[in-house]
Formats: sequence, structure tokens, C-alpha cells
Amino acid sequence: HIPKTYLVGVQSYVNSCDVERLLHGIRLKDPRSGKTRLARAIDIVVKGEEEARHLHKCDDGEEAANVNYENDEFDFEFSAAAGVVCRVKMTITEGMNRQVRRMFSSLGKEVVELKRISM
Repeated sequence: HIPKTYLVGVQSYVNSCDVERLLHGIRLKDPRSGKTRLARAIDIVVKGEEEARHLHKCDDGEEAANVNYENDEFDFEFSAAAGVVCRVKMTITEGMNRQVRRMFSSLGKEVVELKRISM
């Protein structure tokens, strides 16, 4: 499997519990085979100081894990009209159809912008 890195613009904040779920894996149905497979990120970095303030606030009161974040900006600017609230850099190795969008959707988060930056 070849690592693919994406810049993800999400319409709500991503907390550390969300990041843990993405790293441990989310069961998604593979549209090609119909089988359920574990889709997981191998690396996630939440970008920006404002986003980092929300990392340690889990929805269910669970203790938040330590999550990486960077205080610098992406080289790519998200569209202001898209409503991006949280910016995430995510690396995956699988290649299921719409995998990144489906992974965030399973967490109740809507991806409004997505750009692959490396493969």
C-alpha cells in the first residue's frame, strides 16, 4: 500500500477522541468488494492554534489523548466560502472510494474541502 497524504477541511472541530478513532481504525464497507474493512489513518496532524484548543475536549467526557498539532499554516489555502472550521493533514495507506470523506462522516464530521498533496 502506498501512503497518500491529504489536506482536509472539516466543517466542525476535530477533538482528540476523533483523532484516536481515525488512528485505531473505522469499519467501512468497501464499495468494490462489498466487504467491511478497517480504514485507518497512519498519521494525523491538526493545524493551527485555534484548532488545538479544541483537541482536548471530547464529546463524551473521555480523557483526551495527546495529539500532534502544528501552529503553522498549510501551503494550500482553503476557500473561505467552504466553511472550513478545522484543518487536518492526514495520511492513509488504503485507497477505498471516498475513504477520507467516509471516515470523517462516520464521526459526524463533514469534509467540505479535500486535496491530496502526496502519493
